[in-house]
Amino acid sequence: AGPPTQADAVMKVIKENGWKTIVGIGDILSIHQETMDLLVKEGPANGFTFIKMPDQFGFDQTDFQPILNKMMEEINKSKPDAVLLYCNFGGAGPLYKGLRALGVTVPIMGSPAAAHPALFGIVGPEAVEGLWVLDSGGIINPPALPDDFPLTAAQLAFTDRYMAKFNQPPDFFAAYGADLVSVAVEALKQAGGADDKAKVAEALINLKDFPALEGIMSFSPDDTSMGVKGQMILFEIKGAQFNFVKVVN
Repeated sequence: AGPPTQADAVMKVIKENGWKTIVGIGDILSIHQETMDLLVKEGPANGFTFIKMPDQFGFDQTDFQPILNKMMEEINKSKPDAVLLYCNFGGAGPLYKGLRALGVTVPIMGSPAAAHPALFGIVGPEAVEGLWVLDSGGIINPPALPDDFPLTAAQLAFTDRYMAKFNQPPDFFAAYGADLVSVAVEALKQAGGADDKAKVAEALINLKDFPALEGIMSFSPDDTSMGVKGQMILFEIKGAQFNFVKVVN
């Protein structure tokens, strides 16, 4: 899901919990920065203030203490109701652990890039107990999804096939790769094969309501890059598991 869908999900969580001030920080991924920019922009009209910290960090970051120090300065100044760690799992784990160790007790939520089992190996499952994470489609824990969720059957089937092939559960990288192939195959089917490239392209940019693992995908000639418009799931880490909380959008 692209920044608009992710920002919509975050805003729904913010409003449902009555948070008025939120401090956020992100890594260098453009999708994270753009999502937070939307939260800054849309906050006043939706009854909250989102404070986006200017600091960013890369995937090779190992020493998070300087970032934690800056975060604590902002947290002590603004007294937020919640903190958003919009970064990959390599940053979310150490930052969550560090903030809790420094006495931050407000809810802390991570991005879909933090919804990854590697999080437990980086800091240990106890260190991320209570962390909320969003996930696009629910691939982090398909068995926990509601039976009536439109992607549950596909998520479970993909997980079974992946486990049989690789003897480990899929992560969002696997799911996104599978979506790339399945969307291309669907466009080829609708175009009647691969011979007419223009026809394939037309089928692809007009694809509607296609059930992918990320969510229900629809495209148009004017909207070709962010086909998923919803199906963001909120999970909470408890007992080294990603526990389903709710479907957000």
